[in-house]
Amino acid sequence: MEAAVETFDLTKVFESKEDDVKRYVKAVDHVNIRVKRGEFFGLLGPNGAGKTTLIKMLCTIILPTEGTAKVNGYDIIKEPDKVRSCIGWFHGETGGRSLYWRLSAEDNLKFYAYLQNVPKDVAEKRINALLEFFDLSKERKKLVKDYSTGMKVRVMLARALLHNPPILFMDEPTIG
Repeated sequence: MEAAVETFDLTKVFESKEDDVKRYVKAVDHVNIRVKRGEFFGLLGPNGAGKTTLIKMLCTIILPTEGTAKVNGYDIIKEPDKVRSCIGWFHGETGGRSLYWRLSAEDNLKFYAYLQNVPKDVAEKRINALLEFFDLSKERKKLVKDYSTGMKVRVMLARALLHNPPILFMDEPTIG
């Protein structure tokens, strides 16, 4: 059975320059993991351990320095668009910075449905179902900037699930 997520010596080194001195920080060091379809997998570690960096590489937000990975059978380097089409990504940062604050929850979800190529009729049904599920139906027209942190988190979760992805990455899901 093909893995849902598999990494092969995945490594990320960040370079910084301070006082004309280059420094290198190895955030992810030759990680090899295999997550089967249907499994839940958690990354645990202290701040700065590389958990977010690993997730960002798997979501094709940043490129690895070495190694590669496959997500749903697609190579994160050679097939980033295919990877993005089959994943949902939730980052529970406080404040909901990944949402458009001057849009309503409904308009945020319509926008992201468009970006994910969800057909309009399907998007409308999914948006209604997700807003109902996350108890946001009554607040659907309210601007996100006026939402509580908990409400913003629920909109971000709805956004991650909007296109019904087979794989969901959740970074700091308990924040908010």
